[in-house]
Amino acid sequence: MIETAPAPARSSVRGAIIGIILGLAAHAVVFGVAYLVGQAVEPSGGEMIFREDVWAFLVTVMLGEAVAALACLTAGIVLIVRRNRAMGLGLILAWLLFATPIAALTFGV
Repeated sequence: MIETAPAPARSSVRGAIIGIILGLAAHAVVFGVAYLVGQAVEPSGGEMIFREDVWAFLVTVMLGEAVAALACLTAGIVLIVRRNRAMGLGLILAWLLFATPIAALTFGV
């Protein structure tokens, strides 16, 4: 007789969803703070790439994403080790899926 894998427990699906939401929230917080920093800096009259408010936004996004990466990866690994694998993987997956396009947009790759 062929045995099938048991269906995932509701708590593991719920944990993965919570991890994904937390990963997305990290990106949202970074962009919210970067937007506020960009608004707080007085723009100069130069071209778009040389304006101080644009640079303030970009630097804040880069530094914020670095902090979010450390936080999400550390928390995800700790959750995986403590046997909350679904939430840990959800957190790491959400961070990774949205960090890639953010890096591409920020660095113009």
